[in-house]
Amino acid sequence: MDEIYAVNNSVFKTKEVTLDEILANIGNYPLTTISFNSVMEINNTKKVIFAHDKMPIVYADNFFMDQRIDFDRDYYLNNKQELQPKLCEILRKNNSDTFTFQQELYDIELLKAVVENPNITCLLFDGHVLTVEEYEIIKNSNINSVYSNGVAPELRDIHGGILKSNDSEKIIGDYSYNQLQDYDTIIISSPLNDYEIENLKYLKDDAKIKLSNISDFSNVRKILDKCREFNKKLDIILVVQSNEDFNYKNEFNEYIKNNPDFLEQYKDLNIGIGISEEYSLDYYYSHEKRLLDMIEPAKDLSPLEKYIFAYNIVKKLKKYKEADDSSLSRKLYNVMDSEYMVCVGYATLLCDLLTKLGIENKDYSADVDIGLDKVPDDALVLPDDVLTHAAGHARVEYKIVDPKYNVEGYFLADPTWDNVMDSDTYNYSVLSHNEYNGIHRYNFLDFNNSMNCEELFFVNSIDEFYDKVNIWLNKNISKSEKDTKESVNKALENYKIKFKEFMDVLKEVHPNTYEHFNYAYGNLYNMSIVASNTKRFQTRMEKIVKDLQDSRLSAKFKELDDTYSSLVYTTNINVDRYRDLMSLLVKSFKGLDNDVYQIVKKMFDDISEKASKKNNNESVYEANFSEFISFVGEIIVNRVNKQVDGETLLAAIREVQLKAYGVSEENIDEVMDNIIEINKERQKRAFPIRYIVNDDGTRVPIMNENNKFDIESDIIQMSR
Repeated sequence: MDEIYAVNNSVFKTKEVTLDEILANIGNYPLTTISFNSVMEINNTKKVIFAHDKMPIVYADNFFMDQRIDFDRDYYLNNKQELQPKLCEILRKNNSDTFTFQQELYDIELLKAVVENPNITCLLFDGHVLTVEEYEIIKNSNINSVYSNGVAPELRDIHGGILKSNDSEKIIGDYSYNQLQDYDTIIISSPLNDYEIENLKYLKDDAKIKLSNISDFSNVRKILDKCREFNKKLDIILVVQSNEDFNYKNEFNEYIKNNPDFLEQYKDLNIGIGISEEYSLDYYYSHEKRLLDMIEPAKDLSPLEKYIFAYNIVKKLKKYKEADDSSLSRKLYNVMDSEYMVCVGYATLLCDLLTKLGIENKDYSADVDIGLDKVPDDALVLPDDVLTHAAGHARVEYKIVDPKYNVEGYFLADPTWDNVMDSDTYNYSVLSHNEYNGIHRYNFLDFNNSMNCEELFFVNSIDEFYDKVNIWLNKNISKSEKDTKESVNKALENYKIKFKEFMDVLKEVHPNTYEHFNYAYGNLYNMSIVASNTKRFQTRMEKIVKDLQDSRLSAKFKELDDTYSSLVYTTNINVDRYRDLMSLLVKSFKGLDNDVYQIVKKMFDDISEKASKKNNNESVYEANFSEFISFVGEIIVNRVNKQVDGETLLAAIREVQLKAYGVSEENIDEVMDNIIEINKERQKRAFPIRYIVNDDGTRVPIMNENNKFDIESDIIQMSR
């Protein structure tokens, strides 16, 4: 590295001086720092040196350095007895209002000289911990701001005075004294030590404290007791449930159960749930106690049986009814107290009960098709004017691992659509993702919605998973990418045209096949966004086309299939979408499967750390995307379509009737026959099975394989 001497270089405004010269012309030498052997590096190639042995005292006043006297270290130390009195006199007369001591040059005599200067109001110590002796010298002077690299332990509790470093030091979690004085709300998300608890006295008198997910409830009590001791009018909220995590509430409920005095001693404590819900402790626990009592009969059941018990509670709690105030039909405690309940309310209640029973789950909201709502259930052909229409809907995804029934997988529950008050209905209770796709209600890949990846759980194979990954990567288009968005919309319009052309040919070639495919998929050509059934249609129709062996139909299907490929791969992917999708997939496992969540979170965190070391290089996410997505894809594909057959479901329902509802052995067969008959009739309408019968007599299902309640004798068959 090249060395440059500042005094001999015209770029740097420096000159060699003596202390006598400075004293004689003190007004021309404003001074903010004294230092030893200052150097400055430029672009890692040049080292600028200020004072050195041939020029032992240099005064600098330039763009690069503050106004300073720079000493050659050896020169100053060897001549300290002569130099220090003159330097002290300069410090007494200096006309700057701020002064900085460097650690090596500092001593107590120089400090006393600075303190005697009436101009200096701000004092900084570089690399120095302030002592009690130094504080005593400073505190009654004209200096009102002192910054140092820490203070002696005896000075640590001085706040709101001259020790500004104390005021910016973190004293409660991530909060400083200044922030505690300024912020109306502080969030404490980990236990506080005794020093931090004592510092609660610095909170504003009317501040709001949010205690979030602190599992050490003895620490929570210390915080509450100390706030009372300080007699502040604080609004203290204990947040027991985030939007994604229901488990902490279980811990809190267990603590209250084992420490009943908590309810009496802390009546003024508020309980927070989610983003905006707040309740008094009494109100909160009275409702939690009701919920816990609801599931008490299920405590000794197996996991699948526990799920069935909770599901039946939820879907029979009350009839579907919307309120003018939407919170009455959606928020958990409001639903319990009111006559209202809609899909969000059903899903929220089911999530809560399942969590209390130890079953991993999550609210799994999505857009579904409501275009078919007014079409009769027994219609074999859709009217031409039925348009696909997407609307929000809440449901629940959950994980069951139950060796008793050899069940392990991710399943969907939709208690809204099993809402029959006087019967035990389970048609929508234990659905694989594939079965869920058979209820006429498409799930949608919305081009404009980049905040979910639920559609990636609706897959039958790893290839379909990869296809949908590509759709997701290509669909999240920002407003700045107008041309790209237009190309996606153009591809969608082209697919719809080819779909209609294909269906017209199918109608000519084989009317019966057309009718049944049109029943399941006929409104795809009206869609404005991509439905999950699009891929399902492609896969099923490919087999039928081969079986029908019609050249014209085969040609049309090839055109359709090629158009689907263009629909999937339409854009050049911005690499930050790889990061976004990985992040969303990590979040999708939280609550649903904690073991997988921990694994994929670590994978993603490791990738993010690599990216941060390269200044957040987005290419790192792209380079690691394939390995990450294949790992996640295999997990999803292997767990979303592990169907629970009718025999298994009915066996679990039978056990619930016997163990939880107290049905006797003498009456159980009659009870089960009624349950089967009711669900069988509802299944015919909700999941109509359709087959093509081949020439050799084999039957090929073309839609809705869900058949948990034995309706084989009522199957409508197709013959060519």
